[in-house]
Amino acid sequence: GFTCPPGSTPDQPGPANQTRPPLDNSGFTTFHPGSGRALHLAGDGLWMFDVCTNTWTTAPGPDGIGAPMDFVYDVDSERAIAFGYHDDEVAQVWAYEPAKQTWTRKKDLVSPTPRDFLLWLTAVYDPVTGLVAVREFEPAAMWTYDVDTDSWAEIDQGAQRPPATLETDLAYDASVDRLIAYHPGGSTWEFDIRAGGRWEEHTTKTPDVEGWGWAPVGEEFVYDEANQVAVFLGDGVRTYDASEHRWTVRQVETSLRRSRAVAAATYDPVNQRIVTIVVGSGADPVAGVIAYDVATDEWVTLLEPRTGFACPPGSTPDQPVPAHRHPRVGSTTFDPGSGRVLMLTSGSLWMFDVCANSWTLVPGPEGIGGTAFVYDIDEDRSIVFGSEEEGAAQVW
Repeated sequence: GFTCPPGSTPDQPGPANQTRPPLDNSGFTTFHPGSGRALHLAGDGLWMFDVCTNTWTTAPGPDGIGAPMDFVYDVDSERAIAFGYHDDEVAQVWAYEPAKQTWTRKKDLVSPTPRDFLLWLTAVYDPVTGLVAVREFEPAAMWTYDVDTDSWAEIDQGAQRPPATLETDLAYDASVDRLIAYHPGGSTWEFDIRAGGRWEEHTTKTPDVEGWGWAPVGEEFVYDEANQVAVFLGDGVRTYDASEHRWTVRQVETSLRRSRAVAAATYDPVNQRIVTIVVGSGADPVAGVIAYDVATDEWVTLLEPRTGFACPPGSTPDQPVPAHRHPRVGSTTFDPGSGRVLMLTSGSLWMFDVCANSWTLVPGPEGIGGTAFVYDIDEDRSIVFGSEEEGAAQVW
């Protein structure tokens, strides 16, 4: 397979000032073994992380996919398959060819189950059949998808099956040739996708931990080929050995937990570790990349998180200042790039420096009425919503 060229620095953090994926809590990651890159689908773009140089590049994503639900690489067809939310009963399917850098819309998955809730799914690649196994969360139906023939086939799972919840994660374990389903705090199941078998619940002694993310759908449950264990990353690190149906607690707590919005992980066969793209929330660093090595039980930083504003040396953020001109109370937000509270009141914009505890006045949007004020970190802009007339709102 692919190996890093001479002179590569896979263990050295990449340049800190490089462009990174957007602050998107619905990003999903897979690995392209032909190029040595983790493919990360976030927002409306495809981001590629080179595990030999620890650098990002970007390319167009599938046009109009909606919210991505999962992203897997089909080794047999040499295409990455993306699944996106379309409506409550339909999931879009797109195929990406890395060699041509092109996306192709494929046949949608149409759930036969009437519902008044959204269709959400998780997917894994089965290297024995060369098919992608797809499982929806409610009512936990499962299919195989063949991208070469663009066809779907429903799998008879029997009546007993893993819980039909968003928290149930799915991975493929090559050492036992089984699908592994893990429900945090509940149960661990195994399934032979080819034998017409049934789900078997092998242990209820599952570590009672939670993952992270808006909707955990398998990204934090990853099979490590070199060490032949499934790795669960979340509030700590756990590994599952399917040959012995046994969980091992490796780390009780990691720095990943905190207030992260999402983390998407994939196995890197080049360096034999789990590459994890971390996106933060609030004041946390965003878009860092780290890797977990099962053999050494250690984390490696591949790209330092993008840090926010810090008060310069000599600042006195805890020291009150004498009374001076200040605004009336208005709508507020925070600009993390400048370290200032922004307050909009009576058509004026006031900025409060939290390092010096001082106000600055600048013109605000002209003619805006009552307002709501938020800061868009991804776009680096403040958004103002103001009343104009009954039934209408201005946006600045």
